[in-house]
Formats: sequence, structure tokens, C-alpha cells
Amino acid sequence: MRPAIVFIHGFKGSVLRQRASGSCSWITAPAALWGSQTLALPGEGLQIDRALDLCVDGVLERVCIVPRLLYAQVYGPWLKAVALACAGRAQIVPFAYDWRRSNLEAVRALAALVDALRARGAPAVHLVAHSMGGLIAAYYLRYGTQALALASETWTGAAAVDRVVIAGTPYRGLMRAFHDMACGAVTVRNRTLLGPVAMASMPAAYQLLPWPAADKVLSPSLSPEPQAIYQARHWRDGGWGLFADAQALPDAAREARYAYCGAHLDGARRWFELLHAPLARRPRPGSAALLTIRGGGYATSDRAVWCRDSGALLFDSRRARRRLSGGGAVVLTADGDQTVTLESAALPTAYREGLVTTALDFRVGHAGMYSDRGVQRAVLDFLSV
Repeated sequence: MRPAIVFIHGFKGSVLRQRASGSCSWITAPAALWGSQTLALPGEGLQIDRALDLCVDGVLERVCIVPRLLYAQVYGPWLKAVALACAGRAQIVPFAYDWRRSNLEAVRALAALVDALRARGAPAVHLVAHSMGGLIAAYYLRYGTQALALASETWTGAAAVDRVVIAGTPYRGLMRAFHDMACGAVTVRNRTLLGPVAMASMPAAYQLLPWPAADKVLSPSLSPEPQAIYQARHWRDGGWGLFADAQALPDAAREARYAYCGAHLDGARRWFELLHAPLARRPRPGSAALLTIRGGGYATSDRAVWCRDSGALLFDSRRARRRLSGGGAVVLTADGDQTVTLESAALPTAYREGLVTTALDFRVGHAGMYSDRGVQRAVLDFLSV
């Protein structure tokens, strides 16, 4: 059996289909342009209208714009490039998971896949991850499949794989995640697929929020608002996320949403605590070698201004300058790949201290990171397959 290269996609990176009908919900060109369908998870007691039972149908390689004529490429170019470069020497194993659910569910599925590949005789198993997929890989390397509440450092995953590539990964979270959860994400022209209620129904989205220690939300005087994101009452009072349509809900549903939001904010806090915990136990000799890649050269959302009195959230620097009376410079961006800042993509200290690591920076955008020829060459050279 040949060595296996397992590819772990990022947020929004797998196809989602309706389990009953088989029709594609994520994503088609018509869905991106119109419709009232939502990708919300149908949480018990949350009373989210039109939430569907969806299942995963592979890694998202491309989106059809005009059948047989025009496609928007996603992960297809990377998968084809690595398959061509490694033909006859390694097998490519795309790992598709439901990117809406907790990353810990994906961690456990990834561990089962690695174990199955080893059991079938793979002489080496390599992981290549993008964006949120890198968070899944990083947790697996250090904590295996342990539950968040009881996890302790074992480096079980690091002992089970050989080489790991993590690119464009937000170890310190994303301001874009907070924006999309609070205000909704527009998919071309569609505002319902990933509206604020849909986004905030997804446990994985909470695990992409700016990490608690950063205090990236500012007051109108540009002073930090400590822990602003991690208090469920702010979401309720501000009408963010699950509370965007909560006025019309019965009390029981509002209370269920409040409890759900608080529980997942607490889970995200614990998620970041584990990723950034100081090294307590070194991996065994011969554990995985790690290549981490960051993209830079682009203005990337990094902070937000919260006007408590009006409830406004300002994510755009120019809009904030116009809105605030001080007249001074307001910069809410930092260098990054248009989604993840360089600061957020920096590997946590324990991984640098515990594993043999190589770090590379490229001038490349987030979405096209693995389509970049320079990134592809660096990854293939590192894997040596």
C-alpha cells in the first residue's frame, strides 16, 4: 500500500446535500443568487425556520456557474495537482466533514480515518490542512480525540502521523467569523443561506471567533471592550446571531437560544485555552514534523468597534472614521491573507517547542492558497512523496 496524504478542508469546504431528496444545498449558482433556504443546524428547541437535515457529499472541488461551460474552482486544482505530482507514489484521501458542526466531531472522524489507513497497511500517513481544517489537525496532534472538558496533553495524534502541513489556519480566530455570526454572511446575493441565525447555530463558527485573550472589540474611544464577544447577554441584547429574529419567538425558544449561545461560547473559550496552553509534555521522539504556511500582503479584518448606545457594530475602517466623532485614524485591519491575519496564523508556542517545525510566508490570498504554485511546490517538497 502507498503512503496516504489526507486533505482536510476548511470552513464551507464540503458539499452539503439534503438527506431526503439528495439535492445540493451547498452550493449551487442558483442558491448563491436567490432562495430562502438556510444552512442552519436544526438544534432542538431553537425553533429555526426551514432548517434542513443535510449530509456531507465530498470535498468541494468546484461550483458550477454555467453547466459544462463555467465553474468557480475551490479545492479541485489542488487535489488534481497533488494527485498528478504523486501519481504511483502516494494516494490522495480527501477528508470531508460537516463544517457546521463542532470541530471535535471532525477530530474524531479524522482519527478513525488515520487508524483505518494504518490498519490497511499505509507505510506513512500525512495530513494537509487548510484554514479551519488546520485547527482540527492541531487539536488531533496534541490531544487526540479527548473531550474538551477533560483533555490533557498526550500528543497521540502526532505519534500516529508522519508529516503535517497546516496553511492559513486561524489559531487566534477570525474577526470575519464574528461579523458573519453577528450580521450574517452574504453568499454572492443570497442572505439566508448563511444569515446570522444560521451562522450562530453552527458550533464550528464559535470555534472561529477571535480568541478571548485578544479583546479585538473596541469602544467608540478605541479602548478594548474586555470579553465582549464571550458574554451571551451581549448577543441577546445586541440582537446578534441567534437573536437576530428572536423578538417573535416564544420565551422558551429565546431561553433555549440563550443557553445554546452561552454553552458554545464557553466551549470556544476552552477550545482556545487548549490550543494555546503552555507545553507540559513533550511528544515522543519521531513524532510528526510540521510545516505551517501563512498568507500575507492583504488588508485583513482584525478589529471591530461596538457602539453600545446605538448597538452598531463597525467592521470597516472608513465607515468607523465617518461614524466616530474623534476624527482620528481608525484602523480595523492588519496584514494577512484577506481572511486570517498573520498574527492569528502564527503557530502556538507549544507546537513550535514540541514538534520539528518549518514556517513559511507567502503573498497569497486565503481562498486560493492551495492553488498557488509556490505553495504547492513547498508542500510537495516537504512531504517528499
